[in-house]
Amino acid sequence: MGMHHGGRMGPQMGGMQLIRQADTDENGQFSKAEVTAAVDKLFARMDRNEDGVISIDDMPDRPF
Repeated sequence: MGMHHGGRMGPQMGGMQLIRQADTDENGQFSKAEVTAAVDKLFARMDRNEDGVISIDDMPDRPF
């Protein structure tokens, strides 16, 4: 598999993980429902103060 650097996955490994998570029925394709669910989940994680928008207030105090 891919190499880890500093405990983080490289961009390719991170992207592959996102693809695997979004393809919930594991058929190698993304349905509109799968993409919508993945984006909704990501939005909810990023909207830390749950105000319905993603702004600077939702950003962590440290770099990603």
